[in-house]
Amino acid sequence: MIKIITAFLIFLFLAGSYRGEAQTMADTLNKAKQLRSKGKMHKAYILLKKCQSHHPDDLNVTWYTAQTAYWAHRTSKSKRLYRKAILANPKNLYLQLDYAKILVNLGEFNRALPLLDTYLKYDPTNAQALTVVAKILFWQSKYKAARAKVRKALLQDPEYTEASGLLRDINLASAPSISLGVGYNTDDQPQQMITPAIGGSLYLHPLSTLHFSFQDPVILQDSKTFMAQNISFGNQMYISRANLAINLDAGLVRFPYKNNINWTGDAELNETFAQHLVLSLKAERSSYFSTLSSVDTVVMQNHFSLSLEWNNNNSWNGKAALDGFTWSSDNNRSYGGYAWIFAPPVRFGGCLLHLGYGYSYSTSDHDHFVAEKSLTEILANYDPSVTLTGIYDPYYTPSEQQINSALLVFNGKIFPWLNCTLNANIGIFARVHAPYLYLDKDKNVPTIFYIAKGFKNTNYHPVSVTLMLLMKVSDRIHLQAEFRHTRTYFFTSNYAGLGLNIRLMNDKKKK
Repeated sequence: MIKIITAFLIFLFLAGSYRGEAQTMADTLNKAKQLRSKGKMHKAYILLKKCQSHHPDDLNVTWYTAQTAYWAHRTSKSKRLYRKAILANPKNLYLQLDYAKILVNLGEFNRALPLLDTYLKYDPTNAQALTVVAKILFWQSKYKAARAKVRKALLQDPEYTEASGLLRDINLASAPSISLGVGYNTDDQPQQMITPAIGGSLYLHPLSTLHFSFQDPVILQDSKTFMAQNISFGNQMYISRANLAINLDAGLVRFPYKNNINWTGDAELNETFAQHLVLSLKAERSSYFSTLSSVDTVVMQNHFSLSLEWNNNNSWNGKAALDGFTWSSDNNRSYGGYAWIFAPPVRFGGCLLHLGYGYSYSTSDHDHFVAEKSLTEILANYDPSVTLTGIYDPYYTPSEQQINSALLVFNGKIFPWLNCTLNANIGIFARVHAPYLYLDKDKNVPTIFYIAKGFKNTNYHPVSVTLMLLMKVSDRIHLQAEFRHTRTYFFTSNYAGLGLNIRLMNDKKKK
């Protein structure tokens, strides 16, 4: 009898403990739901993380913690928990669908597709699964197939807002667009440039998005006006099986100098090897109007670059690149490289703040810094106490230039319809092998002077700050305003620009 009573008491104790633990777990889940509804994902995750450590085998706790970890930007932890839950519950297809949605949001399509295929075999009409597949097709620029999937999802659930929103995005992305803009740049060389521009794009197929641009720069120097035109046409391709994006452009430029016409072009390949890891290769031929002397001659530059980038904006991200320029007119070269790294973003009030560090190095085979005046003009009014002034003719040539920079990127919504982006690159230590000019005498004939050149290491403080405002007038119409201040060793400049982008979408036809 005593044994029976003892066993009964133990049962009551265990049952009470179980009910107590169950109640505590339920309270924790409810509190986490409240925190999530208020957007406090980090606090909800901390609460659930502790709960999950005490109940590692509970599916609901692990599942909810995995979800919350993702929204709290703890993606590695989220994926580990999802995989653990699926391993313990291999027949729970709803769990697999939820994990597939997370993988798609992270861009891991190859891992998501097997889970989606398995689910759609079980329920081929599920609106959520169809929408997730449509999202993959959308990001692969397969707009026609994506539209078909999302329409099928809306047939099953006409009120599914995620599907209707995705359909809107597909229609906007595949619609023809036209852009208008004007920019004004002034620097202390002094030179001013006003650049009206028009452009447009037309999507035909994942392998064919046609685009064009026309620019009509007006260059102002010493009360003189110089006109130039630049037109280009191109095609953008995306090969989803290879994760390869290719952009090709070709065009013509008319120079102010004797109305000379030359050709331009560029080819760019971006290969995504793994999630966030992108290898880029670019070759470009373009006109050059950045110096005073470049407008009364023909300067064409060839630009080559190779870069490797880790573009995870929710964590550490960075880029390293090799860069080079050549000029066929004199067989000169400028070359170097750069790298930057950003720490994980700081989030506050719907805004993002990225802080980072950058380094760049560039140099040239031959220096093009020359006297602004002729030797005769200098000798006629020579003052040994006055430094001889010079210019880069016909283009700028860096010499052992290296820059260490503090980087800042801020992005935030001022209003639901107005987004603000601020980029700052502040040189904390920069040095260049700076050229200088002086008069010297010929050793053999002391009465003959010539302009000599020397170099000295010079420290300076480059700055580049760009402020961009993007106003959403409607889904189809966006306005953009930009201001940029740049200070280099060569010159200081300010740029202001306005742009208008219109998507030519027929809302009734695309529903």
